Amino acid sequence: DGILTEQIVCSTQRRSRETGYILSGGKIPLLQRDDLCEMGMGVWEGMNFDEIRRRYPALYEGRALDHSLQPPGGESYEAASRRMQSAVKQILEATEAQEEVVITSHCSSNRALLCSLLGIPFSENRNLPQPHACINVLEVSEDGIRPLAVGMAPDAL
Repeated sequence: DGILTEQIVCSTQRRSRETGYILSGGKIPLLQRDDLCEMGMGVWEGMNFDEIRRRYPALYEGRALDHSLQPPGGESYEAASRRMQSAVKQILEATEAQEEVVITSHCSSNRALLCSLLGIPFSENRNLPQPHACINVLEVSEDGIRPLAVGMAPDAL
């Protein structure tokens, strides 16, 4: 049946649009935004893990220890955090007071945003659970945006 909200905002990437459509029950138009997309992976874009491991072994191993390391041409966690904070702020500014809005985005971009909101170093972003279809609940007040829940299973609501 969809969810109880009047607004669903998603990235322009297929997974996010499909999730938004499922949540809308086909009854709420989706607002698509490029700035909610997944982090760019530079030279790794489109490669599978075996190919990355073979072509970039040192960086692949280094990233296992510090997930904030990005491949050449990839978006940094700092840049993704700024992009996501700006997007969320713009979406919330356009939302009526007390109205709930659903935003569908992507794992790494979500982690970049959550790290900055929680004061967690980007190198520790994997400590923030972001399983497929998880829910992060954010609250907005005059003090800013703060996470109330991170990585919740959809059936936990």
